[in-house]
Amino acid sequence: DSTVFSNFWMFMPGKPELALGYMEWLNHSDPLPHVRTLLLAFAAAVLVGAALYGRQVGRTALSLALAAGILVGVPIAIHAWGAAGHSAYPLPEPIEEHVSIAFEREYSVYDLSDTFEGFLAGWDTTLQTFYVWTQRLGYFPAVKESLADALDDCDVVVIVNPAGPPSEEDVASLARFVNDGGRLLVMDRGSSTGSSAEAFLEGFGLRIDAMGPDEEATYDFGSGKAVLMPTEDAGTVSGGTPLVSTDTGEIIGACARSGSGVVIAFADSGLFFNESLGDVSAVPDARQREIGDLEFALMRFLAEDVPLQGAAAR
Repeated sequence: DSTVFSNFWMFMPGKPELALGYMEWLNHSDPLPHVRTLLLAFAAAVLVGAALYGRQVGRTALSLALAAGILVGVPIAIHAWGAAGHSAYPLPEPIEEHVSIAFEREYSVYDLSDTFEGFLAGWDTTLQTFYVWTQRLGYFPAVKESLADALDDCDVVVIVNPAGPPSEEDVASLARFVNDGGRLLVMDRGSSTGSSAEAFLEGFGLRIDAMGPDEEATYDFGSGKAVLMPTEDAGTVSGGTPLVSTDTGEIIGACARSGSGVVIAFADSGLFFNESLGDVSAVPDARQREIGDLEFALMRFLAEDVPLQGAAAR
């Protein structure tokens, strides 16, 4: 099924591991070629021993002993075989530096097509195109089920429409991550109810406010080939250094530096869901190209400190 290695699927959970596993298996040689022969000999010896034991104790006792052996031995054997496989086939380590982007799921609210539910989700909750298009910049996106995993081995962490209060430990870990050079993007809607964006941003002097931009406002960004207006659920950002604004002066995106890291707060997350950005397999129209350019600019600013204006896909 070559589809799993297509650009729109390649970096969904499990797919990179599958491809790397293939390569590791192809480059692998059996360090213990005689183990199978020894195991078969051991199994044959066990069968012979069971037959002899059965003659002495009778069929009933033998059946009970075999049943107990199967109930205990089979689960142990399965787990032992799996552990041996993981030990013998570790995934290859990267040999070149690269930008890894973690989309965390513990607090974020969005869908991707890596699950059956996500595959059937509506476009207003699907972040598929935004996720896949980070690859156009040469970056490597990954889904992380917990914030702790996202902070562990990635360069950029993306939190989308966060709901539910983060633990004090997670907030402290996030602050250390940024201070040590990590990059953080928090996207939300101004109209979100139950949002916990403030808990992630307040330590960096940023806040996403519910008050949205003027109804006739347009983004002061892009090539001018299409009019790009904030979505109806957009909010505004307070604090930090303005990055993205409207022609009427409202700040939709701003950044703050902490230690050697950078944080961006963006108050119009709806702009980047499939309902606005379009499907990953469709040819984008002029408006969607402007949205894509905005995504590329934000991500390159985060990952590479490229100035926002004029940044575009390579």
